Amino acid sequence: MKYMVTGGNRGLGLALCKHFGADSYSRGTGYDITKDIDAIAKISTDYDVVIIQKKTSLNAVELFLIRKFSHKIIYDFDDATMFHELEHRKPLIGKNFKKFLNTINIADIVVAGNDFLASFCKSNVGDVYKLPTPVNTDKYFPLKKEDKRIVSLGWIGVPGSIGHLEKLLPILKNLSKY
Repeated sequence: MKYMVTGGNRGLGLALCKHFGADSYSRGTGYDITKDIDAIAKISTDYDVVIIQKKTSLNAVELFLIRKFSHKIIYDFDDATMFHELEHRKPLIGKNFKKFLNTINIADIVVAGNDFLASFCKSNVGDVYKLPTPVNTDKYFPLKKEDKRIVSLGWIGVPGSIGHLEKLLPILKNLSKY
């Protein structure tokens, strides 16, 4: 089987490139097939499986061509791409949600990074799988605590969602007194 990965370099696509010799047409390779509409049909037909990672920026014509010329399509995402506006501190107007729905509607299979993300796909796609986003435990590991009374909190997010964390500051300050 021949696999093509486009749109990102994470999880499923990275594993396919590494272990099964999938070809990557992702941003990281310097050539993102989704930016070359003429190449979509030509290249997609050469592969048994096309894996679209994370992208929701594909327009209707691009999605139509990918669906028309691809044998099987897997959409793999681990972020709430449907709410992309929030990442850029823009009001949520649903533009990206529509693109997200268009993308999952052309997919044969969806691989989501968690249950919350998978729940957005289950009514539109027959095969939805959860593949939790991996953490490199050689690089990131829990620190040994000397004092078990000290609580450490971590937060991972994007600039557009910092407002959610800021709303918790009064609560966190109050907790720090104990």
